[in-house]
Amino acid sequence: MQQPETVQKLAELGATAVAVDSEPFAAYIAAETARWKKVIGAANIKLD
Repeated sequence: MQQPETVQKLAELGATAVAVDSEPFAAYIAAETARWKKVIGAANIKLD
């Protein structure tokens, strides 16, 4: 991350800014989407 303000704000929120290549990030997003889709379906959560 090249924006110090963003890095500082993330740190204030307890997060750490890291640079990730697009392929691993896309794989992470796909895995998280599948994971939460199962949770939402099992809990029968509906959007208002």
